[in-house]
Amino acid sequence: MNKYFSSKGVGFLKWAALASMLAVFSALHLATSSYKCDDLCQRFIDFEKTLQQDRPYVWSAHRPLDTLIEIRVNDSISNHWQRFSDTACLLAKSKGLPDAQVLILNLKHPKPDTLARKDCR
Repeated sequence: MNKYFSSKGVGFLKWAALASMLAVFSALHLATSSYKCDDLCQRFIDFEKTLQQDRPYVWSAHRPLDTLIEIRVNDSISNHWQRFSDTACLLAKSKGLPDAQVLILNLKHPKPDTLARKDCR
């Protein structure tokens, strides 16, 4: 056998080729498959867009759990966050997100700080 292709080298090449083919097919699958946003997902997207409208201090909103809505804000302005959580609850109910618990987090500091918490039930 050639000194460049020893029996150990061929085995390694086979595994490397297999791993690279698997990576290519995985990337193709992820690139071509589309995520279907259901009705609840679309309602949450509408909620987030409406919440961010004319509010530059709102960075994003997330739903880590079905009933929990995290609203991430930049607390560089003076704002009445409890009143804002009431607004978020009213908006969540109007968008069809019932039984939500709103949590407003300040992301200005390294550790997120809870500015307000509201149970919308």
